[in-house]
Amino acid sequence: MNHTLFLPLIIVWLVPWGFLIPEHWAQWCIDVTNHYYERGYIVFVQLFPYYRGWSWRGNYYSIGYTVPKPVLDILHRCRFHAIGLSQLKSCCVDSLRAVLQHLRSEFPSKLIFYYGNWDEDIEHVLAVADVCDVIGIDVWCYELAEWRPFKLPVIKLPQHIEQKLKVLKHYCEVHGKVLFIGEIGFRRDDLLGFVMPWDWRRVMAKCEPADAHYYRLILEEITKHCSRDVVIGIWSWNDNVYAIALEPDVQHILLLFIHDCCAVRSVVPIRLRLYPT
Repeated sequence: MNHTLFLPLIIVWLVPWGFLIPEHWAQWCIDVTNHYYERGYIVFVQLFPYYRGWSWRGNYYSIGYTVPKPVLDILHRCRFHAIGLSQLKSCCVDSLRAVLQHLRSEFPSKLIFYYGNWDEDIEHVLAVADVCDVIGIDVWCYELAEWRPFKLPVIKLPQHIEQKLKVLKHYCEVHGKVLFIGEIGFRRDDLLGFVMPWDWRRVMAKCEPADAHYYRLILEEITKHCSRDVVIGIWSWNDNVYAIALEPDVQHILLLFIHDCCAVRSVVPIRLRLYPT
């Protein structure tokens, strides 16, 4: 079958944190994916591997070779367009490829994605790119470009991130894949939100317009280096200190970004050939 993505596409991650009972967590995921799918949204589902309690998946050497059946049972009750994994920078390639291929066999009509961590070896990302439709990295690393007294700082992408995006953009153009900036994010209303942005426990310097300002700058940086043929993930809608659900000014910036891209260059249809159901 054919599937069309209109790019640029912004997705906003929703998280089910807060449920203590696994069955409630699972039902929340089913309800949310189906709710947005039925209303015409593009729905991406991301799987987070956990072993005996929470630990960051980037430290796992292996995630096995198949998706556990209880997880598959839940996923088959969900409606979505894309499914995948992320940030498994320490995982052996054989294990990562096997799980992605298992997702392909279980969901042959869906897009399969993987995005690496910002400091992940780009060769590790490319080693699984051929079994994905959507491939990329996250961008949780920003660089101060200019500190301006009595004004908000100017930030940009570091050179090593620019180089990785250049490699990925070329790969996607050659092999017919879609480039995925899996996550960008800033602590809400934090003047220093670009410093170790992944650290949700960091003491914040309160500045209400800062996060919207940084989103605008980094979205401009991404389109400068990737053109507009890209999927960009925002972390996140409802994850505590990153929750853009509480930030109308950030939502406004995201809407302006999509509007401006469409006005400048029409929405770009990318047609992907998927495996038949």
